[in-house]
Amino acid sequence: MIRADYYSYSDAGRREENEDCAIAFTSGRTLCAIVADGLGGQGRGSEAAGIAVRELAELARGGMLPMEPDILMAMSEVNNKIDRIRANRLELMTTAVCLYISGRKAIWAHAGDSRLYHLYRGHMIEYTLDHSAAQYAVMAGEITREEIPTHSGRSILMRALGSDELEPEVHERVLSPGMHGFLLCTDGFWENISDHEIVRAARAAKSAKEWINILRNLVCARMTNDADNNTAIAVFINI
Repeated sequence: MIRADYYSYSDAGRREENEDCAIAFTSGRTLCAIVADGLGGQGRGSEAAGIAVRELAELARGGMLPMEPDILMAMSEVNNKIDRIRANRLELMTTAVCLYISGRKAIWAHAGDSRLYHLYRGHMIEYTLDHSAAQYAVMAGEITREEIPTHSGRSILMRALGSDELEPEVHERVLSPGMHGFLLCTDGFWENISDHEIVRAARAAKSAKEWINILRNLVCARMTNDADNNTAIAVFINI
């Protein structure tokens, strides 16, 4: 049985509908965490996000660590299921970021701009890169990473589940001994906090729930009148 401390929440922000979806659980020796942000409006984005979470969660139900081909196949199936229920190709899509850990092995994948941050012994060592026009502007040297939340291309996604441009990124790691922290979240969450604040909160927190609550308080304090849905999962695991 895997031993990990994890906590998740999802909030509608200032929107009438919450189109985010998230799940975190352990099954046998495997931990699974998934966050998805549905795109479609009129509340239908939640359908796409729900499909993504259900399909990706199924990979861990048997207690085994999924591999890259399994994740890619599941994301392809998400595409197929979304395609069957939407009226047109622009109506329904979702971002997704998923994490699976078993023993010292971890694998995560994402499509869109829902993010994963990986901390090790109180330091941020890596994070996913958004599949957005703003991230491409960072890569071109036009803006800095810190300027993504205010960039005009922040919400222009180049990849998502349910789109023709699927191409998810998958990363496999062997985790070093010690304490690891993972934060998975939608853009309505990360746009209101900095990398430094994520690290500082993790160092101050005694649990995954406390880590989330520290950051959630910052998100709530900075919400605008049209603040987006905001969802996050925090994981602490000592390898």
